[in-house]
Amino acid sequence: MIPPKSTITQLLQQGQLQLQQGRPDLAEACWREILDRQPRSFEALHLLGMLKLQLGQADEAVTWLARAARHKPADSGTQTLLGIALQLSGRIGDSLEHFRRAATLAPGNPEFHYNLGKALRAAGHVEDAIISYEKTLALKADHADALNNLSEAFNSLDRAAEAAEAALGVIRLNPAHAEAWSNLGGAQLLLEQAAAALESLDHALQLRPDLPRALCNRAKALAKLGRIEEAIAFINQVAARLPASCEPIFTRGLIRFERGDMDGAMTDCREALAITPDHVPSLVYTGTIYLAMGHHEAAIAAFDQVLRHQPDHAVAHYNLGITLLLCGQFGRGWHEYGWRFRTRGFSESAPVISLPLWQGDRNVRLLVVAEQGIGDQIMYASMLGDLKGLHGDFTVALSDKLLPVFRRSFPQLRFISLLDTVGELSDWDEYIAIGSLGLYFRRDLDAFIGGRKAYLHADPARVMQLRGAVSLRNAKVVCGLSWFSNNKPVGTQKSMALSDLSRAFSGLDFNWIDLQYGDTNAERRALRDAGGLDVLREPTVDTYNDIDGLAALVDACDVIVTISNTTAHLAGALGKQVFLMLPHSAGRFWCWQAERDEALWYPNVRIFRQPREGDWASVLARVREALAALPPPAG
Repeated sequence: MIPPKSTITQLLQQGQLQLQQGRPDLAEACWREILDRQPRSFEALHLLGMLKLQLGQADEAVTWLARAARHKPADSGTQTLLGIALQLSGRIGDSLEHFRRAATLAPGNPEFHYNLGKALRAAGHVEDAIISYEKTLALKADHADALNNLSEAFNSLDRAAEAAEAALGVIRLNPAHAEAWSNLGGAQLLLEQAAAALESLDHALQLRPDLPRALCNRAKALAKLGRIEEAIAFINQVAARLPASCEPIFTRGLIRFERGDMDGAMTDCREALAITPDHVPSLVYTGTIYLAMGHHEAAIAAFDQVLRHQPDHAVAHYNLGITLLLCGQFGRGWHEYGWRFRTRGFSESAPVISLPLWQGDRNVRLLVVAEQGIGDQIMYASMLGDLKGLHGDFTVALSDKLLPVFRRSFPQLRFISLLDTVGELSDWDEYIAIGSLGLYFRRDLDAFIGGRKAYLHADPARVMQLRGAVSLRNAKVVCGLSWFSNNKPVGTQKSMALSDLSRAFSGLDFNWIDLQYGDTNAERRALRDAGGLDVLREPTVDTYNDIDGLAALVDACDVIVTISNTTAHLAGALGKQVFLMLPHSAGRFWCWQAERDEALWYPNVRIFRQPREGDWASVLARVREALAALPPPAG
């Protein structure tokens, strides 16, 4: 019982004593007595809120702490407790305001920044969470929880090297930290270090055999090492052990996706989402599978759903961008495509340019920086001519291989090597990645059609010399061939064998010219010995390193038959007649659009698409018909 006539101070002390002695009901009675006398007592409101939090009664805690915060809004501790109570009540968005206020009121308190980081990550604002974790660590470098959460956040954004560094920092502080070993293994997986990842994950599971993320990542590591059946068997065991978790099911779907089993992967993603409807990785891969299968509207809906849960998910933004561009929705597509530089594949390879980003201004000293591969640089360069109307000073940084043909083709622009963008940048005011020029110059279909023209010019003297060599001094059509791609993720889907072309084009009396990069001697010799096409290789042109020579060789041909690779882009940019052969889905890049028979980027490219996955035979049959219909070369 509460002693009669206790003062407010005595009631505060008595309540705390009752709580210490394990009598929370009596503690509550003391503090409620204070509020009966003084309804605005900050101390009593604060203590009641803390008590309800300790008792797991988050909704009631919110009520008391919100009243306390109204009476004393500058108390950082109350703001933090209110944020925690709101978070536990499922009101993640509302909690952020109070965590931010606490960190602002007490900027030197590392725990307040840490709590804000956790709330931001829970709300899907991962990049902002990283900033808060880094502020925590600036104040307390040995904050293991902040380091561990930082590692998880980096992993979720595919920033693998930073995730590994943070995880190792935790391990140095506590070698028995199972989650840190798990995070290290996850980062090593992203870094394509599957053997090291398996070792780290096994270490994590020795410390905590029930750690779900480590169990799932172990299956991924086994799959990366080629131990597919073992990986599937292991993840099935994990799924049986954790029936309420969506992670094992999603992991199995991921393994199936990487094996090309789209139907199985989609089934697993749906099963994972039935368990956890807002599971972001499953939503991302649902969109990715829809995109690979050509279901574009469904892919867009899935990526939009991801972004409602996690607004700064770079991969979802990027995939949404390429889907929108693929479907011709250029306005929003270019903006979403701009997120590519926050994904791991782009961020690790893109040069770091310490200049302000160009916003379309006129009369500036602008540096346009190439990106991605040679073919991409050629394609995006179709927009360089649009710069002429802006009356500025323009410099374009490209791969060294492209400089000769570009300097010839755009004499009004200055071209430099990409290597020259490392270091002093005082010659320029702003910069833009070459692919981002689409934001300003290709915002609708009319802009593409209006800009579709030949824009590269081969060396005329070299073209004349090579024309004499490849024509063999006869009146036959000269057809250049390219059939193979070394692109690691999708090269297999894009490529075919030279023998496939030989069977399809047998009987066509053409001069066949090898435009393929790499050593094709054995393949061409075997074909010739078997009575197939006699495909000639021009010995004076290195088709991989000498792009200017390749441009002249392409220009010396009458028609080009190629898969999607650098040759396709180079021939298109030269204005040559190109018969482009594309796979059904996997390996078909967004730049060739969906359901289009001609290329948006180039004037004379005709597209032949697989009607179903792997069906090159029907593509080659249609290309043969198109070749057979060509008139003999003039003159």
